[in-house]
Parts: sequence; C-alpha cells; structure tokens
Amino acid sequence: MIIYFHLLSIKSIMKINRKILVIFAVFFICLPFALNRKPSPSLANQVQSFEKGWEFAWEDTNLTVEEILQNPSILKWSEYSIGMNIQDRGDLNCAWFKVKLPDILPIHPAISTFGLDHSYQMFIDGKLRDSSGKIPMKEGDFEGFFRLIRIPLQETDSGKTLYLRVYSNWVNIGFSINILLGRESDLLLYNFRVFEFVVLIMFALTFLLGVFSLAFAILLKEKQLFQLGGFQICLGLVCLMESHLTSALWNYPLLQTIILHACIVISPYFLMEFFLDFLENSERRILDFYLKIYIVYIVYSISYSAFFHIDKNFDVYVGKVGWFFMSLNFMILFYVFSKNENYKKPDVIVFLLGLASLMFGTLPQILWEFRITNYYPKWYFHWSLIGFIIALAAILFRRIYILYTIMVNAKKELEKQVEEQSRKMILQQKELIKLERNLAAKKERETILSDLHDDLGQRVFDLNILAERIREDLPPDHSKSEIFLQSTKSILMGLRTKVQASDDQHLLEENFSLGIRTFLFHRYELHNRQIILDFEETALDSIAKNKFFQTQFMQIIKEITNNDLRYGSQNKETHLKIYSQLSKLFLELSSTSTFSINHPYEQRNSRGRESIQMRVSQLKGTIQESFEDGFYKLFLEFEIQDS
Repeated sequence: MIIYFHLLSIKSIMKINRKILVIFAVFFICLPFALNRKPSPSLANQVQSFEKGWEFAWEDTNLTVEEILQNPSILKWSEYSIGMNIQDRGDLNCAWFKVKLPDILPIHPAISTFGLDHSYQMFIDGKLRDSSGKIPMKEGDFEGFFRLIRIPLQETDSGKTLYLRVYSNWVNIGFSINILLGRESDLLLYNFRVFEFVVLIMFALTFLLGVFSLAFAILLKEKQLFQLGGFQICLGLVCLMESHLTSALWNYPLLQTIILHACIVISPYFLMEFFLDFLENSERRILDFYLKIYIVYIVYSISYSAFFHIDKNFDVYVGKVGWFFMSLNFMILFYVFSKNENYKKPDVIVFLLGLASLMFGTLPQILWEFRITNYYPKWYFHWSLIGFIIALAAILFRRIYILYTIMVNAKKELEKQVEEQSRKMILQQKELIKLERNLAAKKERETILSDLHDDLGQRVFDLNILAERIREDLPPDHSKSEIFLQSTKSILMGLRTKVQASDDQHLLEENFSLGIRTFLFHRYELHNRQIILDFEETALDSIAKNKFFQTQFMQIIKEITNNDLRYGSQNKETHLKIYSQLSKLFLELSSTSTFSINHPYEQRNSRGRESIQMRVSQLKGTIQESFEDGFYKLFLEFEIQDS
C-alpha cells in the first residue's frame, strides 16, 4: 500500500513538471555518496579506534558491585568484538564490559560509543566515574533508542582498567559501531562533523520559524499561518529528538521518545487543516472522515507512549506505526490534490515539491522499519527534510509578503483617505468660520440698530414735540431752547456711546487689561471728564482664563464709573488704581463729589450700591468706602480665581 501511494504521489508530481522530478531524483540519489566521506586525515590521526581488548561478562545477581570491582575474576569474562550481540542471556539484563586504557591519553580525553541505548555506569579504580539512566533497571523500564554516548576521562586514567556496567531490557545488548578515543572536542567533530551541526541548526531554525509563524498568525489572526507554524514546530521537534547530538546532550530518553512520536503523529494534522480551504465539498468530506480516524490514533499513540511503555519491542507499536501513518498522511494529501484544480496555486505547487523531497528521504527508512532492507542512509532523510523546510519557509514568507503588501497598501490608502478627509474638513471649517463671522457681524449690526432704536427713539420723539412747542411760542422761550440743545447733545452722546461700546467689547475679548483702559478713557472723554489710571501691568493676567470673574469685575467698574460720572465733580480728576499682591486683587477709587448729599453711597437703598455689593459678594470679595470733606474713596479686595 505504501509503495502504491508513493507511486501515486510521483505520478501527481509528474503532472507539474517532469524535469523537476528528474532533477530531484538525481540530486537525492547522488547526495549521500557525496556526504558519506571519511573525516580529514589530520582529524583521523587524532581520534583512535578503541575496539580491541574488550571483554564482557554477565553479572552474577548474587554478587555486589563492590565485590566484583575488588575481584573482577569472580565473573566469567569472555573476549568481545565490537558490533556483536552477547549470547546466552537467559533472564539476565545486566552485563559488564572492561578494557585497559592506553598508557598515553590526549589532553581532555574522552571515549564515545554508539549503542549504549540503555542505562550504564562507568568505573575506574573501583570508583563510579559516570552514569546514565536507571540503575538498576527493572522489567518494563525503558531508556530510549540508540544513543551516542560520550564519556569524559581524565589524563591520569592512562593505563587503568575501565569497567562499563550496562543494563538493558532489550533482546540484544552490545555496542553497534566503533568506540573512539581522543580529545572530547575532536570526538565531537569526528562523530557529527560540520554537516551534522548545520543540520541541527536547521532543525532548530525550523522550530523557531514555527514559533514565529504562530506569533505572526495570532497577531494577524491568520488561520493558515497558524497551521503552518504548528506543523513546523512539530517537524523541528521531530528532527531535534532524532538527532544524535540531542541524545548526547539531553539525557531524558523516555521524554525524548514521547515528544518524538507525538510530533510525528500530530504534524500531518496541521497540514491537512492547512489545505482544507483548497478542497471541494466532496473532497472535504473524505479528508474530514480520515481526520476523525487520525485523531483517535493520536490519542492512542500519545497515551501509549506516556503510560503503557512496557513492551520490549516498543518501536514496533509506536515508532513504525508512527512513520507509517505520517507517510500515509502525505500520500493521501497527494492523492487529494492530484484530483483538485486548485493544486496549481503557487503555495500548493511549492508545498508539493517540498513534500516530494521529503518522500525521497522517508521511503528508505520505511523500507528499513519493515525489515525490507537491512540499512538506510540517514542523509537521505536529512537533505530531503531540508528541502521540505525550504518549501515551507517559501510558503510562509510568500504569505507574509502578501500580508505585508496588503497592509502597506491599506496604510497608504488610509493615509490618502485621512488626508482627503482632513482637507475637506479644513475647507468646511473655513466656510463655517466665514459663515459664523458673517452671521455675527449681521447680528451685531441688528443689535446696534435695535439698541439705537430703543434708546434714542423716545428721545427723538420728545425732541420733535419740543421743537413744535418752540415754534409755537412767540416770543421764543430761551429756556426751552436750552433744553432742546441739551437733549440734542444727549442723543449724540448716546449714539457715540453705543457704537464705541461695540468696539470696546471686541478689545476686551482680545486683551482684558487694555480693554478696560480703553473703555474708561472713552467713557470719561464723552463726558468731558479726566481719569488717571494706575494699572499694574500683570495685575489682571491672573484672571485671564476666568470669564465669569472678568464679566463681574467689568460690571463693577461700569457701576462705579457710572456713579462717578453722575455725581462726581466736573472739574476734578478721578483716580483709579488696580494692583495685585500674592493671591489677591485690589481696586482703589478716589473722586471728588459735587453733591455729597446726593452721593449714591449715602443712599442706603440705591440700586447702584446693591448691584456693586451683589457682584463683589459673588466674587468672594470685600468692600470698604468712605466720604469725607467732599472726597469719596472706595477700596475693593478679591481672592484671585484662576478658573
């Protein structure tokens, strides 16, 4: 069935481009031979093979470790050749290996071996030097698959005998490949070479790329990016858990196995969800049905890995089945897309090419897992996986670029709309201001005309009647002529006052202090009176923002000046002083009254007096006044209020 799906997938790829298929086939067939080269001669000379001189013996359960180390001859030792499995195991699960170290050791010496996929202890001079895994192992314990073990030594260990105590619940026990002796750094380079570090970095970058995709998907609320990111995280974890370097540096084999198989069975789910949007209704039903079966297997595999790992052939139930399901998932995707018109979209084409790359790498391992072949080159899988990662990265960055382009265009369009809207708003605001100014000017003219009509209409009417009477009197009555003249002056003065008051009001709104000065000078000039003003320059700045205070203060000044103009001496000057100290504002008025008996402040029920007292009270101020020898003095004090 697997071969059938592989052939079916190749057939679907050939529909895209036969030349691409040939190029990929030649590349991945030749690649392992190019990479499977020996280490450099200089490095090979520094790393020594350490296969000869080994002996093994099964542990006698009646003896303690101390007894064996003190008298090794108690055990039945036999010659051991690297790569063979120990025979005559019976019910025993612990074996001893020993070898004599060379008389000369390199700086920072270490030995490395592949095949100590169980738990072990290393003893030198009868002392425990290093260990890994559960000691002792009981039936059902599991310590992971084949791992590369690097055991550090000391330079003073030269010529000593090294003992390895190895536990295993597997049928076979022994070392699979060469045991090497050399500097720890040289062993690292010898075993993994530069390429394995590069591959490991690629796997780590795949995982980080998946995390970045998830973050970007959450930020942009992009479903397909989220599915791609989930798959890349699973793929990166699978490769990291499969790496020998991870096994050597991270000694948690059970957790490593659980993560490995969980990611193997979960990763295709993200891919199928990713491409559901491209499918038609009939194909969606097929894939949805398969997903339900697949989810059941995911739960089974993870739970089995975590809680029921008691079988010695654990990989048969989880590992091989996991690889089978992963390949089956990919083949079903191929089959579905080969019948769908949307598979020609750029993302799907790139993905299918990457998936084809991955299939060339997984096929040899699947054949090896089912014992159809005895060996498979892992470089197939490494390079095919890199090709698949590149395809996923291309899809991811293409989608990010599309989203970025959309965002940039949307930003430009939004800026253009905002600019256009702002321009329209500015034009509308200018038109509105112009209209308001015209309406205000019209209203002001109407107000002035209305005031002139109300204030001067009655006087003009009286003046007309008086003129008729003067004309009827023979001889003329000079007293009436005088009254007529005074009435005419009063009408002219009222007209000038109304017009001037309108101008003064505009000045008050722009500069309160200057407006008061102008108002007082105009008032006294109309009445042929003189006033001396003593204003502190910044005295009224403290109430510049308090419109209520300004209005009431201005009304108080009007009432005071009205009384002074009515009752004050015609030939004398009036002194008005305004100043401030700390948080207080002061006003002082000094004037000469002609008729003291008629002075408003001597009349307790005067309307002007009541108006001034009311406004001073509203501003939380105090009033003091005196009238002696014809001189009237007024003193007002206010608390400065900013708002």
